Parts: sequence; structure tokens; C-alpha cells
Amino acid sequence: MKNKIKKANNLTNALDNRIKHKIRQDLLTQAYTQSLLGYLPSLACATIVFIAFYPLIEVHRFIFIWYIGFLLISLLRIVITKLYIEHTGENKNLFVWQSIFIISVILGGGAWGVASLLLTPEIQFAQHVLLVLILAGITAGASTLLAGELISAIAFLSAALLPIILQLGYYGNNLLFNITATAYWVYLISLSFKLHDTLKTSLSLRYQNDTLVEDLRLAKAQLEAINKKLSKATNVSF
Repeated sequence: MKNKIKKANNLTNALDNRIKHKIRQDLLTQAYTQSLLGYLPSLACATIVFIAFYPLIEVHRFIFIWYIGFLLISLLRIVITKLYIEHTGENKNLFVWQSIFIISVILGGGAWGVASLLLTPEIQFAQHVLLVLILAGITAGASTLLAGELISAIAFLSAALLPIILQLGYYGNNLLFNITATAYWVYLISLSFKLHDTLKTSLSLRYQNDTLVEDLRLAKAQLEAINKKLSKATNVSF
């Protein structure tokens, strides 16, 4: 009896681990595929920043190097995403692909973080506002697109926003602005947590329902097999 209970527990644990693996894979796949939606708007915003800042002599060389670097990082991220999508399957090493995704996301967020170096007193206020608005839009979108992979979402938001918070704190004299920017960063991270939990719960319920349906199907098949045996036994007895 104890062996049967132990065997049943082992089967349950194996099933739970399989479901957890599927959930991890689905969340990572969603983060990869969703990130594709953000590349084009991100490139458009980077191009706007380049056009706005390139005529300024003070940052002429810097903005050119930054834009080329941004394009190369974006191209690298697109290639990595395409490779992941082409190699879908349960046997893929999730840890390796997750690590690659996190690194690529840090590079992408870091590229926007480096752009905060443009926020210097020599630059006109209009360019300051433009860059802050673009960063706000990019990070708001990232908090939802990357929610499937929570570590990556936090990494991108931190890499993109912490440099501008520090830059504004170094050059600025408005403490309220710094507090607001920090609160915005914390809010986006908390939003990513909430969206991640929602996605994870949704996938968990879906796989649990699938498991229940499969159990019912097997139970029905077993019951039908037993009924057939009983019918044969009854016919033989008569």
C-alpha cells in the first residue's frame, strides 16, 4: 500500500515538474515573440533621437556612435529571437536561452541608458523633454512586452532608467523631479511583477485544465474497457 502511495506521489511530482517546465518555456517564448513587436517602434524612436540631436555640435560624434551601436544591438537581438523561434521544442535548454535573452535585453536597455548622457546643461530644454518622453514610452512598452520573462523586464527597466535618474540627479537641482523619476521606475517594475503573475497563473490554469481533461479521457477509456470485459464475461456465462 505504501509503495502504491509513493508511486502515485512520484507520478504527481513528475507531472507537476513537467507543467512547470512547460510554463517556463511558454513564458520565455512569449517574451521572445513579444519583443519582436517592440523592435520597430524602438528603432523609430532611436532614429528620432538621432535626427533631433545630430545637428548639435556638442554631441555630434557621440550621437552618431550611439545610433550605430543601437542599430547593431537591435540587429543582434532580432537574430537571436529568430534563432530561438526557429529552434522551438521541449528539449531546448531553457537556461541557456533565458541567459542569452537577459544579456540581449540588458544591451538593449543599456543603449537607452547611455542616451541619458545627452541630458547635459549645454543641450536645449526641448531636446531634454523629447528624450525623457521617448524613454518613458519605451520603458512603459517594455514593462508589458517583457513581462513573461520577469528578470529581463527588471533588467531592461533598470538599465534604461537608472542612468537617466542618476544623470538628472547630477546635473539637476529639482529633487521632486528625481523622486518622480524614481517612483516611475519602481511603478514599472511592480507592474511587470503583476503582469508576470497574471500570465503565469493563466498558463498554470490552462495546463491544469488540460491535465484534468486528459485524466477524464483515460478514465473513460478504462471504464469502457471494463464494461466490454464484463459484457464478454456475461455472454460467456450464458
